[in-house]
Amino acid sequence: MTDQSGLFGKYVVFKADTEQMVTDFCFVLKPETDPIAWDTLQFYAEHTADGDLSDDLLEWLGAHPKPGNYCCEPGCTNVATWVLAIEDDEPRHLCEKHIGPHVCASRRPYTHRKL
Repeated sequence: MTDQSGLFGKYVVFKADTEQMVTDFCFVLKPETDPIAWDTLQFYAEHTADGDLSDDLLEWLGAHPKPGNYCCEPGCTNVATWVLAIEDDEPRHLCEKHIGPHVCASRRPYTHRKL
């Protein structure tokens, strides 16, 4: 088997409702195993005009910690060393740099613990 890296036709995508193959350019992300894909979904959720899609993506991200035990702050590549749970929100994995600002800014009850 030859090594294939870079941008190439690795996946074939079908539309769920029509079962027709999508012929437009598609780029498949695997956020459960790729921390950059996870960040990309978070960025998309925060910038899309589709409120329902944004809510769905943020809910999914909250239920799936950033892979590799990295800090969940967008663009942060630090290893998470804290888990922060703010009243009724999903727990967030944060690094030393980001735990303080979140705790200080919280106006709701929270718990946090070292990983």
